[in-house]
Amino acid sequence: MDLTELLSSIGAEDMEKLKQTAQGLLGGGEQKASPLSDLDPRLLQGLGKAADLMTRSDPRCDLLTALKPLLGEARRARVDDAVRLLRMSALLPQVLGQGGRK
Repeated sequence: MDLTELLSSIGAEDMEKLKQTAQGLLGGGEQKASPLSDLDPRLLQGLGKAADLMTRSDPRCDLLTALKPLLGEARRARVDDAVRLLRMSALLPQVLGQGGRK
C-alpha cells in the first residue's frame, strides 16, 4: 500500500481516534476509551514514514538554515517557506508510489 492509498483510507473514525489519542498524550483533554492500539497499524506506519521523511536531514535545508542569520527578516520568512517546501517535496515520491530518497 502506498502513501496515497494510506492517506485516502483515513476515515472520520480513525481521525477522531488520532485526535483523542493526541489530546490524551498532550494533556489537552480527557482521553476516551480508544487507545492507540485501536488504530490501523498501516495508518500508523504510514504516518511514521511520513514523519521520518519530513525530519530527515537534507543538505539543501541545512544550507538555507545556515544562511538565515545573514538575511533580513523578509528573506528569513522566505527561507522558512522554502525549507517547508523542500521537506514536503520529500513526501512527493511516496505519494506517487515511487519510493523515496535514502
